[in-house]
Amino acid sequence: MVIRKLLVCASSIAIAHMSGGAFAQDAAGISPLAASPSEDIIVTAQRRAQRLEDVPLTVAVQSAEQLSRAGVVDSRGLQQLTPGLIFQQQSSFLNPSLRGVSTTVVTAGAENPIALYLDNVYVASFAGSILSLPDVQQIEVLKGPQGTLFGRNATGGAIRVFTKEPGNETEGKIDVTGGFYDGAGSSRSAYILGFNGFVSGPIATDKVAASVAFSYRKSNGYGRNVAYAQVSPSIQNAFGNDRTMFLEDKLIRGKLKFTPTDSLDVLLTAYWNEWESDRSQMGLVQFGGTATGPARMNDANGNPYNYIVGTRPWQNAYDAHRPNAKVAGRGASMRARWETGIGELTSTTAWSRARSKEWVDSDNSYSPECLEIANVGAGVGCVAPFDTLLDKTFQQELLFSSQEFGRFSFVAGANYYKATSTVDVRVSDFATGAFPAGDLSVNYPSIFTYRTAIKTKAIGLFAEGTFKVTDKFTAIAGMRYSDEKKTGTTSFFGGPNDPLIPVKGDAWTPRVSLIYEIGDRTNLYATWSKGFKSGLIPGGNASYLQSSPNPLPSVRPEKITAYEVGFKTARAGAYTFNLSAFYYDYTDVQVQASLGAGGTILAIQNAASATIYGLDAEGTVNLSPDFKIRAGASYIPRARYDQFPGAQVALPPGNYGGFVNGQLVDLKNKRLFKTPKFTGNISLSYDHEYSWGKLDSTVTAYYASRQYFDPTYIFSTDEFKLGAEIGFSPANSPFRLALWARNLTNDDAYVSYQLTSNASVLSPGEPRSIGLTGTMRF
Repeated sequence: MVIRKLLVCASSIAIAHMSGGAFAQDAAGISPLAASPSEDIIVTAQRRAQRLEDVPLTVAVQSAEQLSRAGVVDSRGLQQLTPGLIFQQQSSFLNPSLRGVSTTVVTAGAENPIALYLDNVYVASFAGSILSLPDVQQIEVLKGPQGTLFGRNATGGAIRVFTKEPGNETEGKIDVTGGFYDGAGSSRSAYILGFNGFVSGPIATDKVAASVAFSYRKSNGYGRNVAYAQVSPSIQNAFGNDRTMFLEDKLIRGKLKFTPTDSLDVLLTAYWNEWESDRSQMGLVQFGGTATGPARMNDANGNPYNYIVGTRPWQNAYDAHRPNAKVAGRGASMRARWETGIGELTSTTAWSRARSKEWVDSDNSYSPECLEIANVGAGVGCVAPFDTLLDKTFQQELLFSSQEFGRFSFVAGANYYKATSTVDVRVSDFATGAFPAGDLSVNYPSIFTYRTAIKTKAIGLFAEGTFKVTDKFTAIAGMRYSDEKKTGTTSFFGGPNDPLIPVKGDAWTPRVSLIYEIGDRTNLYATWSKGFKSGLIPGGNASYLQSSPNPLPSVRPEKITAYEVGFKTARAGAYTFNLSAFYYDYTDVQVQASLGAGGTILAIQNAASATIYGLDAEGTVNLSPDFKIRAGASYIPRARYDQFPGAQVALPPGNYGGFVNGQLVDLKNKRLFKTPKFTGNISLSYDHEYSWGKLDSTVTAYYASRQYFDPTYIFSTDEFKLGAEIGFSPANSPFRLALWARNLTNDDAYVSYQLTSNASVLSPGEPRSIGLTGTMRF
């Protein structure tokens, strides 16, 4: 049945996805060479260096040059170059979806089902997932479950980001960017400033080398607070700002590499980053259409009141403290690599800490009653949560990659992971008015508080062997055993820490692949694999306490069984092409609904099951030595719940302040969230060397068909982005100047949506921007 569905899917659709780059492997790790299609694309998707066409998985690879010329400056931009990958950004949290596998769960102890790795170190924190890329070397997006070699929380795939390592050659790059959002549509004009780069070189030749990477980006905000001009000066001074959606992002990363012998090297890495933005949202407080402000409605008690609300993308209003999100992260790692006579042994030790602070206006509207009338309280949505999420992790991995013993080679390893995730939530309102008795100080009492702490311990043991049955036929088989435990406590209103019901679980996640070489650099493959995502302890709800009379069960782990068949081919200097068809049996899908207390009370549950299948393709075509095309597409005709009879959903009945929480609906045959049927990209590039210098240009287009955000299926969006860049480098000069434009069509597609008990809250992506970037290489 599975194979028949795959063949039907494969035979009914023809698509072309083209992307790629040029890389090679040296003793110091993966290093990009000159952007030449005649070189092999080398990846480490199977924990060893291999040509892309020899890997029986769908892997999308992007080089530093491709990312730069497409305008990708952080991890959020990857979706425009990777069909099937969708990012939803909720404030400072980044939630990826890959081939329909995603999560809507954001709470203490929760993690993404698309595992993110930075230099082979697992990034668990939602808040730490927005990665600046000043020294990126290449990025590999592995599609499909990676449960054997990468383990926990890789149900849908893995995103692996590699940054440059220091070496014996002195090199560096500095980019200086100046630009602006042009104020198209309902956005407003705003400046863009950027300064980033890296410096690398030897301290003691062949023995010690070091590098430093840095990044700084800032914008004063392209959003508009539509309430600012309509409020009193005292309100403006305390809360108001007429400009929203600002950004300030800072990063510094240092590396120190020791090579005491030809067979041993040790790499030390440390980083510090801060990310801050209000990422203001548009709140729709009236179901069935956007309201115009100022307007009058009735609160939950039937009393009339006024409110002002943003009615177009990049507009917003608020009556709580200025919406703001701030992330501060730091971490360190040590990688020791020893080349033995039979293979390579690698030890990776890492520690990280990420703190996210968020101030939210839960309905994203302004009401004078909230600030000027006593005893109004939360009845009219005068509610604003403040939450802090702190993630601390420690991890240790040992990996051994053998040499070939005749026709056989293997990879084996073990890892240990320990994490503590703590969330503090305070929900406030203006129960006595913001400025009682004419006092201009803000009175902002808490009406609800809770604190939840979740501790996770996990171990994994894995091995995978490769056997060349014949010169043309290869078999791969592997298995991973994972065992983990989550424990937690929660407290309400500053009370004692009560224990939550713990979650324990283990899993065996195998992979079997068959590869047949039908010609030089042309392979057919078939892969069967499994993956799982950790179970959860929902916090902030007394029903999950051990002491509860009728405790609710914790959320079970997600599990997935995947089948994939594919074709890969490459011809040096001419083209690459990869095509795959996949089928997923997806069970115990974890889903979240935001209910009371301004959306801070969460209902987290397992959907029964889902089925996903579709096609992916990728490749490149070199039309001439100067002109190249990269394009891509992913088609997912089926991504639906097979069963989900008791989905908890917050449904708006049509009157603000009266949202119905926890309604049970049947989502059978409903499409999975954040899963467009079609995503595609195309990139056209031109490079030519003249006697007076080099001229290059790139045009990139990205399209995603309609997708839904949550179980209500009220709001949806599609997306089309078009960007272009033209660069000039004088002859025999290290300088390059590039003129660029992003989102030329000023597409206002939403990047996130959340339905709380107070409002529908939406966030649009960035509007059109234009700028110049100057680069110096040495």
